[in-house]
Amino acid sequence: MKPDRPLERLLRKHEDEDLGWDDLVVAVRDLGTDAFEAVIRALSVGGEPHEGARPNPKWAAHEETLVRLLGALGDPRAIPWLEFVLHAASRFGSEGAAAEALQGIGTDEAVQALVNTWPDTSAWGDDGTDYEAVLVELAPRALPMLVERIVEEAEYSPVHPRDANLLVRLLDVTRDADPTALALLERLAAGRTEVREDASCPRFDVGKAEALLEELRGA
Repeated sequence: MKPDRPLERLLRKHEDEDLGWDDLVVAVRDLGTDAFEAVIRALSVGGEPHEGARPNPKWAAHEETLVRLLGALGDPRAIPWLEFVLHAASRFGSEGAAAEALQGIGTDEAVQALVNTWPDTSAWGDDGTDYEAVLVELAPRALPMLVERIVEEAEYSPVHPRDANLLVRLLDVTRDADPTALALLERLAAGRTEVREDASCPRFDVGKAEALLEELRGA
């Protein structure tokens, strides 16, 4: 399906710098109840997230703007789409914008999507930095979700190094001496809970984890 003509005109005006971001968001919202569907039709073709959805090649130049619009609209139906954009299984390339869009939606479901997809994202470089920065800003909410997920997944598979390093980062930011989080970090640092090797990302920094444990336990 083609995106609605009104959205097409708005995107082109924004591209030509005739319409600023704030005005674009207002204008898209004024499209009414069809605004969300119109953005999805422009962004993706082929099906639902993880069920055939892929970037719409005709609107590739607008992908990041469309992803940001999903966050600005604040519709909870956008969460699985934004999570999919973050995921390595998708072919989208706007992971940083998707992370910021989920942050903008701000619900517990949106934060959980950010936490759940972190080890499986294809975000590197600027997009990876933006994604991590969002999680850091959400650290007080994201930390307990991350701890719960790592504990559950560690029962049947080694922990991803991106998760282990994120745990260190969020604990360092929050300075949270929560016993469950500290016990998990201690098991990871001691090797009692295994962290797997993954050549595509940095190894788990055991030294940093041990130093942080010493700081937090002494606080």
